[in-house]
Amino acid sequence: GNITKNTYPKIKFGEAVEVELELQAYFMKLESNGIPEVLVDTRNLTCVIGGRDIWQEIRSNVV
Repeated sequence: GNITKNTYPKIKFGEAVEVELELQAYFMKLESNGIPEVLVDTRNLTCVIGGRDIWQEIRSNVV
């Protein structure tokens, strides 16, 4: 995919840094400590959040 918007952070010593990204992606996987939290695959119509495929019902109606 592509990054369509990127807001660069203002960095100050000792403070949290925030970055804003807008993504145009076909596939995204987010893991925390090796455990998958989010998996989005638009080409295969899969969106798993917290171990649950929230597009399962939509996919069964379309395919």
